[in-house]
Amino acid sequence: MLRFKNEKKKWQMAFANDAISIDDLRLRMQEESTREEAIKSQLFAQPVLEKKSTALTQQEVMEAALNIKDNWYYLELEHKKLIIQTLFSEMVVDTYGEAVGGPGRRVACEIKSFQTN
Repeated sequence: MLRFKNEKKKWQMAFANDAISIDDLRLRMQEESTREEAIKSQLFAQPVLEKKSTALTQQEVMEAALNIKDNWYYLELEHKKLIIQTLFSEMVVDTYGEAVGGPGRRVACEIKSFQTN
């Protein structure tokens, strides 16, 4: 749609610079509008693809939960965080030692206590 807007602007600039006549401008603007409407009608005529909801069975959920340790490395950071927040309502972590390599490095830690949801 931006392309059509740019084309119309181009024709208007050509008219402003006396490169085309007013009749030519009207004709070109009508052509661009016709093309734009044709593209819009094609877009709206296409069926909207609905996102399929994939409900997991209880067995699939249990299998994923049992394999979470094996798959932890492959999960994205956001998913890991969401899993931890879902499973635990409270977690106490104690750090010991210093960050090796400077600021921003990971510090060794130990989970002291936790409460599940």
